[in-house]
Amino acid sequence: MTYDDPTAVQGLRPAARYVQLGAAKVDLATHEVRLDGDLTRLTPKSAEVLKVLLRHEGEPVARELLIDQVWRDQCPSDDVVTKAIGELRRTLAGADEQIIETIPRVGYRLVTVVQWLDSDGALPQIEQQVPESAPSEPAETADVSPTFSQPEAENGSAEPIASSRSRSSRWPWVALALVPILLVIAALGWRQQPSSPPAARTAPADGLPILLAGRLNVALKPIAAESGAESMPAISPDGRIVVYSQWADVRTGYTRLMIRTIGAESARPLTGVEDRAEISPVWAPDGRSVVFQSADDDSCRLMMVDSVSGDQRQVGECYPSFVDWIDFTPDGRGLLLSRAVDDVAPQLRVLDLQSGRYKSFEYERSEWDNDVQGIYSPDGSSLAFRRGASPYSDIYLTAADGGVVRRLTTLRTTIRGMDWLPDSRHIVFSSDHNGSLSLWLLDTSNGDVQPVGAYGASIPSVAQSGDSLVFQQQLQPYNLIRVELNEEGVDQVVPVFQSSRADGYPVISPDQKSLAFVSNRGGRNEIMLGDIASGSVTRLTRTHSGEVSDPQWAPDGQSVLFTHRREGGAVLVELDLATRRMSDIDLPVVDARHGRFSADGQWIFFDAEVGPTRQAFRAPRDGGGAEQISELSGFHPQPDPSGRFVYFLNHYYRLMRVDLQQGVIVDLDSAIGYGNRDAWVVRADGVHALKRNPNGSRESSWAIFHWPLQAEPGSAPLIRTINTEVDAPVELAQLGFSIESGQAFYTSAQLNGDIDVMLLEGL
Repeated sequence: MTYDDPTAVQGLRPAARYVQLGAAKVDLATHEVRLDGDLTRLTPKSAEVLKVLLRHEGEPVARELLIDQVWRDQCPSDDVVTKAIGELRRTLAGADEQIIETIPRVGYRLVTVVQWLDSDGALPQIEQQVPESAPSEPAETADVSPTFSQPEAENGSAEPIASSRSRSSRWPWVALALVPILLVIAALGWRQQPSSPPAARTAPADGLPILLAGRLNVALKPIAAESGAESMPAISPDGRIVVYSQWADVRTGYTRLMIRTIGAESARPLTGVEDRAEISPVWAPDGRSVVFQSADDDSCRLMMVDSVSGDQRQVGECYPSFVDWIDFTPDGRGLLLSRAVDDVAPQLRVLDLQSGRYKSFEYERSEWDNDVQGIYSPDGSSLAFRRGASPYSDIYLTAADGGVVRRLTTLRTTIRGMDWLPDSRHIVFSSDHNGSLSLWLLDTSNGDVQPVGAYGASIPSVAQSGDSLVFQQQLQPYNLIRVELNEEGVDQVVPVFQSSRADGYPVISPDQKSLAFVSNRGGRNEIMLGDIASGSVTRLTRTHSGEVSDPQWAPDGQSVLFTHRREGGAVLVELDLATRRMSDIDLPVVDARHGRFSADGQWIFFDAEVGPTRQAFRAPRDGGGAEQISELSGFHPQPDPSGRFVYFLNHYYRLMRVDLQQGVIVDLDSAIGYGNRDAWVVRADGVHALKRNPNGSRESSWAIFHWPLQAEPGSAPLIRTINTEVDAPVELAQLGFSIESGQAFYTSAQLNGDIDVMLLEGL
């Protein structure tokens, strides 16, 4: 839904030229408008504003984004957007018709019906003015690139969040893990972000089987939008039935599987156990049985259910705190799963359904390679999978029987589900690598990646013998909150800088007056600056590609350091707040992320890619040589204020401490955990981590864990439980953790977890 590159989808379809907005018909090449028999012409800037609104069809577009897209490299007056919107309303709207809605403090959006028209006969009187030699759909003049629409009144339902307390991660690489027991899949959509994808081509792909944007013969509608929470959909091979997970009880977070025939008025329960979370459904090739994951705090079972009779049987075991990505083998006799063997990173293995035993699957990999989410191509010849723990994942390809492995993408991102198209050549996958979570199309023959759209979309599932695709969609996964700790009563949760989009990764300024954070309220993720007293928000960055994340203040409060994911790897960028000038930190490493300043501002600590691992480094602030300070692995390094110690996470996501004076690394044998890797800080009084409370109730399910700076290995942390209202428990997203004082902190929470299961027909 959110295309900031006007040519982003030109490789997927012929350029769309003609569009009908309510009663008005528009030629986007000549800017001519026909309404009630009258022919008028839009001014160039108003036409460009319309094209941006069309690219975000049905979604709010911020005023800042319109200025950035239409008046780029210019210095417009403050009222240029207002004038352009006014002209569009006067020119396009018929009597008593609303074309564009103004959303206060958010922006504008199209609210009329958008219909893309064929060039032949669509606007005959306008077409008469085009020379006969002109092509019917000239890509060079029609640069609008809209995507399919989302009905504005169908904004979904809450995502299931299991109430079970988290357990220690059994496996260190945890690309399967989510928080707490199973599900924050869409809600964590942009917590892991990579470099940009390969550049979009300017010509349609040869033999591309589907066209997913613009004036297409596709229909997008919610298949499940009840008051409960629906997620993780799977469509049957023939495209007739959808199974998905739904909250069975909002108070406990337990889920059940629902089944719905497309076209039916309602769904029915397929499973249902009062004290278990049932997720990750996948259809058998015969289209009758469904395998799914059934878990509680202490156990996890792989179950198979008959979609007609409801009969169930157990077919295997799984891990209680992880989501299993499951696929059937082409013959339907086995399950492709990811399992760790001999304390080595998870690898693809096949569970034989008859014997219950795992079969080895021989393919190229190292002991560090974390391989999950394998999917067989429909023709049974190939197997695609995700390699690398989030947020460093890419898609790889091998033969169905193993052997040589070929890397298809270099995104180093989070991949929220993927599935093959029926042609066994293209893969639809969910990623946020270019600024917001959406669907992308991968050509496995050449590695070409193209945007599909659908803001907030994840977990795509394609019907292999039909023309349908389902996915889950979450429009507002999380926002910033301030938690005020009360030692004598209930802790208060206060929303901060509220918006209709996603805000996260807050970090408070040294003077305690401002928050730097990441938000996509302008259409893509950018670094924002919020004034705590007034509530005003200013955008600090205006990126046009890649992804920004993880802002951190300089000790003097004059600049902000952040990570910018780009094609080929991420870089650290320092932003001067006075001049808004951004400068790359010159570092001799690949994919530098998670930069932190030393207390004196002279050093920067960060992690970077070293072969199949990541290592912690330090380097002078002005760039130059980088010194590796970890050994086997190192993530998220954070120095203590004294400058002597640096803390980081190893590949088990346990807390490590390095003494920079003595060069000694100590494993503190204290688990921060995969799900909490962005929610811990080092201060003068020790290390603080925001984690699940192992002994808490639903209203006290979170806690702050505290270790002294020189804690001994294995020492128990102090635990301060966060107590919220019984009737209003808070579900934290753990996207950032910044302590204002001993009595308050900032983080992100799921204040509106609405999710829809969406159906796209007519591929």
